[in-house]
Amino acid sequence: ITFDTLDRVWIGTRGGGIALFDRTSWTVFNWVNSGISNNYICDVDVEESGDLWVAMESDFLNFYDGVEWKVINSLNSGMPWARVLSTSISKTDVKWFGGSGLARYDDTTWTIYDITNSPLPGIRVCYVYNEAQGATWACTDRGLAKLHGNEWTVFLKSNSGLPHRYVNTIATDWSGAKWIGTQFGLARYDGDVVAVNEVQPHEMKLTQNYPNPFNPTTVISFSLPTRREVSLTVFNILGELVTTLTKDTYDAGRHEVTFNASGLPSGVYFYRLMAGDFIFTQKMVLMR
Repeated sequence: ITFDTLDRVWIGTRGGGIALFDRTSWTVFNWVNSGISNNYICDVDVEESGDLWVAMESDFLNFYDGVEWKVINSLNSGMPWARVLSTSISKTDVKWFGGSGLARYDDTTWTIYDITNSPLPGIRVCYVYNEAQGATWACTDRGLAKLHGNEWTVFLKSNSGLPHRYVNTIATDWSGAKWIGTQFGLARYDGDVVAVNEVQPHEMKLTQNYPNPFNPTTVISFSLPTRREVSLTVFNILGELVTTLTKDTYDAGRHEVTFNASGLPSGVYFYRLMAGDFIFTQKMVLMR
């Protein structure tokens, strides 16, 4: 959801296109009645001029100047990704996009940041936020990154109080403090420390590995409401044991184990968590 300079509300939906509410009536844009290329919207933002930028689940970016729609893709721009997850426009009308990295567009030049050419901690940027002071924040699947000018600051689970490596969103309150939402808890950053309010699990849970499909490593997470002995094993599609990832006693909380499938063939594998009388199984795909 975003608001333009006329105080109209733009709402992106997952499957219904984009809705515009001018405080009196509604207008819906979809792939049937407009030039929008996809009905599955990840994010929207509006420039001071009123131009709308739309992050799409597929079909790259869409741009709307109030008259016609335009698809922004690798053939007509420097945008390299087919899937754009987030869009954020700074106070100086510089466009930022999240996807398989972080993209910057100043109406002339595209600049792409990823794990190969920058300190960006993760390969997936799910949310981008521009603060009034000029810094750009990128929420990734491996941590949080702040870019101010040419200076990067990276917050990881290992070097800060982030409760989880997967950062979903960030917002600023009236005092300027940042509130950071992660997959398993909330953090507050006031410029000095990250203070965490971590959500403790109330039940046992084995979550889907990430990434999936993967090659060759993936992370498996599980949650325990109490301290107990745990066994985490991997089987192939024939039911044969491939490896035992861990067999140990863990405290209550959320835990992560990395599975390295180097040397294994592509295919479907299953990972099983056993803790007392509880048995949980999930499927994962190794794709070379």
